[in-house]
Amino acid sequence: MPVALIEAQLAGIPIVALDVGSVAEVVKDKVTGFIFEEFQEEYFEAVRRLIRDKELRDSMGRAAKARASQLFSVERFAQEHLRLIDLVHSNS
Repeated sequence: MPVALIEAQLAGIPIVALDVGSVAEVVKDKVTGFIFEEFQEEYFEAVRRLIRDKELRDSMGRAAKARASQLFSVERFAQEHLRLIDLVHSNS
């Protein structure tokens, strides 16, 4: 799990990243940032676009923070771990 991307989104920062590992589970393309298959001109244009367009940067940042807070909060991880413990315990 790309923890640095989660932390950035929790801080309200939109992401521009390559589609490697579990990046697509963290970043919702064109909503919380941009995902690309490889470094190409469109990748660099997305970076420039976020630098220039404050409204886009802010709206994607808000969406990133909301989504990351919902999916990757400490509370959510704790709930999922407790659910897993209960599941293991009930099957033993």
